[in-house]
Amino acid sequence: MTEIKYQCNIGPSFSEENQKELLQKTICVFGAGGIGSWVLNYLARIGVKKIICFDNDSFTEEDIGQKCFSNYDVIG
Repeated sequence: MTEIKYQCNIGPSFSEENQKELLQKTICVFGAGGIGSWVLNYLARIGVKKIICFDNDSFTEEDIGQKCFSNYDVIG
């Protein structure tokens, strides 16, 4: 049985078997910018248990509203 918080994923896009596989996967994402930040958010929401992210940039005030996870507390 899939964890209850991920059961809503099962349907047209994912079978229960697919969901169980995601719960065991490790995925690496290079870049947490405008697109990468949303990809990371989506991967976490669909149940990827381990996500490795490489990004040597830092958040600036320009990122507020453009990148997922951006807020004034993470600037710099």
